[in-house]
Amino acid sequence: MKKSLKYKICYLKLKGTGKNIYLTLTNSDGNVILKLSSGMIKKTLGLTFFKKYTIFASQQLLIEFNKLLIKKKIYIKLVILKIEGFFNYGPIRKMVEELSYRVYFLNVALIQLYRRTPHGSMKKKKIRHRNR
Repeated sequence: MKKSLKYKICYLKLKGTGKNIYLTLTNSDGNVILKLSSGMIKKTLGLTFFKKYTIFASQQLLIEFNKLLIKKKIYIKLVILKIEGFFNYGPIRKMVEELSYRVYFLNVALIQLYRRTPHGSMKKKKIRHRNR
């Protein structure tokens, strides 16, 4: 019989790229406990028409995440949610809304949003000279 893993504080990182959704659970030291993506869920469900960056994919990802937590007997007291990418897209926002009732452990203490700046905005503004 497996022992249950108990953690006081864990970080749940949601990363939405243009075509995929990544979900990573780490402990307070930064060691990865669970790692899932919607591409991995596509293989387990055996669906050929499955698009990876949709609301349906995010729901299936949370269901599979919950199953893995129960299967591996992982208990978490407090979660810090880190969202990387664009929060306004439907799948990521829907995942945050559904975390409270799809995943059994969730006691979210803090939500951190990380947005990357586009590459073009890092350049200095071009100086234009008038012709005299």
